[in-house]
Amino acid sequence: MARNKEPWRRDRILDAALALLAAGRTDQLRIADVAQAAGVSPASVHYHFGDLSSLVLAAMGQASDEMNRSRRDAIAALDDPAAKLRTLIALGIPDVASPALVMMYTAVGLMRVNAGAIQGGREHVKAQVALYQSVIEQGIGSKVFRLDADATSIATTLVAIEDAFDLYLVLGIDPDGARGRSQAYAYAASALSFDLIGALRKGKPSPGRQPGGTEDQQADSRKHA
Repeated sequence: MARNKEPWRRDRILDAALALLAAGRTDQLRIADVAQAAGVSPASVHYHFGDLSSLVLAAMGQASDEMNRSRRDAIAALDDPAAKLRTLIALGIPDVASPALVMMYTAVGLMRVNAGAIQGGREHVKAQVALYQSVIEQGIGSKVFRLDADATSIATTLVAIEDAFDLYLVLGIDPDGARGRSQAYAYAASALSFDLIGALRKGKPSPGRQPGGTEDQQADSRKHA
């Protein structure tokens, strides 16, 4: 009878792989490197993931899940769609690139040659677009937003803005996410006929507003919690 795989050991291996990949070890990564970083044997890595390709795909999936889950959780307690949108933008274009975010960019090379990675990348983008779209549609339904284009196009453009400025952050072109967030706020305000920046500066109350600062500040505190 095969013994059960220990979830904690698998998670430790995934965390180690994610950290190494985020450090730019995509091309040179070896099973032995991951095993050493995780404090397990190479045989244990093979036991849980089979081969290096499967491990990298699993790490990519974990990075995507982590990013999308954190954003869903962040807006779950908010009722106001404008507050939700500002929070999504603040988390989507952070001041410091997390290992998960860096991993999604270092995996681009793999996405070009691996069908599983291509599918994973597409699912990641779809999840991001769907999250924005759901908030935009909520704002339309509650008459907070007025559309300049269809909700899917606006959501897709916001994700594209995120991708561009997150890449600038990862490459060190921008020192933080301030410029990217400003561009995303401005685009959303224009496309949805709602002054996101003005409302943020004025501290406009909203049903989902949390005490203790703006949504941007709250999102920043969640990132560093």
